[in-house]
Amino acid sequence: MNPFANVRITNESVRPESTRIELDGQDISTKVFRYELIGDACGGTVLRLDMHVGDIAVAGPMRAEVANEVAALLTALGWTPPAQLPVGEQF
Repeated sequence: MNPFANVRITNESVRPESTRIELDGQDISTKVFRYELIGDACGGTVLRLDMHVGDIAVAGPMRAEVANEVAALLTALGWTPPAQLPVGEQF
């Protein structure tokens, strides 16, 4: 499984609504309300997407990261995270 996605971000003006975000060739601009590009010391880049909930269909392998606060809330509600899920990733 390839952990990387093909991402293209374009912006034709300073208006946020002109930003276009494509993930593996699919335009997801209307689903994203905030994005952040994070670089690390090893030269890698992480794209963090905050997306509107609802009207989203996703299929295929992907890596999920759960922040400590979210994991604590879900665990309190009865969720048991899979062993391979990276819990506690810092955003």
